Amino acid sequence: MQAMTLGRLTALATVLALAGCGGKSTFDVSGNFVDGDNVISAVRTSGLKLSLNGDQEQIDIPVGATSYRFSKRISYGDSYSVKVVRNPEHMNCTEDGRLSSGNAGQTTSIVVNVSCRQNVYPVSGKVNNLLEDGLVLNNGATPMPVTKASPVFTFTDIPYGAPYLIAVTKQPLNQTCTVSNGSGYMGEAAVTNVVVNCTRP
Repeated sequence: MQAMTLGRLTALATVLALAGCGGKSTFDVSGNFVDGDNVISAVRTSGLKLSLNGDQEQIDIPVGATSYRFSKRISYGDSYSVKVVRNPEHMNCTEDGRLSSGNAGQTTSIVVNVSCRQNVYPVSGKVNNLLEDGLVLNNGATPMPVTKASPVFTFTDIPYGAPYLIAVTKQPLNQTCTVSNGSGYMGEAAVTNVVVNCTRP
């Protein structure tokens, strides 16, 4: 609360100083690109477009950018709104909802960070003829037990472009199970056609 009050007092002092000189305070609108952990991160794919107040200004963000700044400035008291108009390829970006809109002058600057995450999708499938418990599948280091009562499985949150490899790490009692369609690279849709077939030796 104290920090917010100091920020508003500083902004007000700036405005009053400019008003004394016959001017009107204006504010830059800028921000950083951050990852899911709120760490500054470069934009990895092309296509990202941001807007300021709808059609007032739109900017295309190049690959590798870690920050942005609109050329238009916002006058004290005027409203602003920063929006993601178009996501970059294979990613989803969202503007900071707490700060993406408001009125200029509440703080000394207008900073709206944009968070971008790689698209993720699940890999799922079914197990045929599973007669005993004990089957364990994995994808990398992620194990997943599968029971005869529920012979289906889903590995979630696999990023676009990442490899996946569904394998049997433990066989059920007195059965041998093999995987079909279990490997590849994640595309822009869920993978649902993995099949595990189990037989008696």
